[in-house]
Amino acid sequence: MKTLLITGASRGIGLACLRLLAAEYKIVAVSRTPPPPHPQVTHLPYDLSNSTSLAKCVETLRTNELDGGILCAGRGLIRQAEQISCEQ
Repeated sequence: MKTLLITGASRGIGLACLRLLAAEYKIVAVSRTPPPPHPQVTHLPYDLSNSTSLAKCVETLRTNELDGGILCAGRGLIRQAEQISCEQ
């Protein structure tokens, strides 16, 4: 069975993708809060908006063989693009 990474997997589009795809794939779900339990889902509790947490997540994912990914993690920031720093 193939393995997919889904970020932002605890709600919204990420959770919808998880629910749709967990029947056919093993899912590595990355989110701050856990998604609903499912036998095909492994949750990694990382905050991808935090650089330290992101680095730890990347290190953890290096040990996983992934066949694909769906990146849905995000947060709202209402500003002009040139007013946003990399840290934000």
